[in-house]
Amino acid sequence: MSRLVHVYPERVEEEKLAFFSIGDKEVQTKLAATDREIAVGELILYLKVLTLLYDRVLHSASFYFESELSRVVYKQTLPLFSEADNLFAVSHSTEDFYAHLDKKRRVTPDLLESYRSSGADKYAADLQALGIVFKRRPDIGDIIASLWKEDLHKTEDTNSLTSILGRAFVAQVDRKKYDHLLLSIVEGRGEIELVPEYISERLVQGGFPIGLLLAVYDRLLDFYIEASAQAMGAIPMDIAELVNWDVKYPVLNRYNVSLFLAFAQILGIKDALCKMSSRQVVTLKRSPEFRNFRSNYFSLINDVKRKEASLRKLRWHILRERAASSYLKFDNFITMISGTILLECVRRCIGMLPSWITFSTPLIPTLLDGLLKKFAQLERTPFLDFKWLVLEQYESEMKRIIGY
Repeated sequence: MSRLVHVYPERVEEEKLAFFSIGDKEVQTKLAATDREIAVGELILYLKVLTLLYDRVLHSASFYFESELSRVVYKQTLPLFSEADNLFAVSHSTEDFYAHLDKKRRVTPDLLESYRSSGADKYAADLQALGIVFKRRPDIGDIIASLWKEDLHKTEDTNSLTSILGRAFVAQVDRKKYDHLLLSIVEGRGEIELVPEYISERLVQGGFPIGLLLAVYDRLLDFYIEASAQAMGAIPMDIAELVNWDVKYPVLNRYNVSLFLAFAQILGIKDALCKMSSRQVVTLKRSPEFRNFRSNYFSLINDVKRKEASLRKLRWHILRERAASSYLKFDNFITMISGTILLECVRRCIGMLPSWITFSTPLIPTLLDGLLKKFAQLERTPFLDFKWLVLEQYESEMKRIIGY
């Protein structure tokens, strides 16, 4: 049995880590139930961009065992794992992926077939062959159990377990009965993991209304994502962002994939990035051109965020004064940034203003000059250096594929 290189949280404390929560089968099943089928190509593109934006992307080893969709994605993106840009995680007390499989067979209900199938040992071997594993700090089962118990007292959270019960039961005797049942699930679980199969069995045996099971499962999924991210010291991927993949105005966030792709579209490199191989993504990430680009890209987003507060103040000034001198200048500014990184910020700040409201001239230069200068440099280094590097790599790959 080959030994793995272990990466501990202490080694990556200064890094920005993402948790690829969409790799979870339960998340995928929930999205499918809402008619939002996630295509393999979408997940691959999403993973490539996260790999570029974050220092590392972390995945639960369980994803590989439990989801056929995730296995397809991972097998098509193996180069993203070769340099530890992406890592599979196991419990801090688990030595390797074979031990992970053995533990899962011990602590998951018999109803969960993923770890008892004939292919499970092969999946462990696939992960073992990567040669490296991330050892998360605590066991996520303990964190989930803690979140579950805390949730039974969160009356102010409309999504909490206690709120679910509160909406469903008028009679206090029923409320206490099912509240006790939910508490007993975590307190009496022993080593058994809190998976839907186990919870369903316990709730049905306790006479819990079948109509509320889905709400409990959804809350458990929230716990799982939060617990996994906590244990890894990572930021969970925004599932809503992927659901609204083609959103017109992406949220202003450094790590927003839609925002990054919109920015790439402005630079004229989106298609090249989408078609770039995983191996090229790894090479690109380590290039000085990309490192310089990412630093300036993040800086630009920070500048925009700082301006958002000023734009909000400007909005209220406009509403109060109804100034009438310089609408055209600001209108040109909006046109300039339309469809770009600033669009969401501006839309939220002034998108609801009536078209006849105009802008006060003295405010414009002091508020926006610095930002306009930033945008004036987008076609210069480092953005242009990054653009030409991507296009050159894309052209080289296309020549290799078609053989000329």
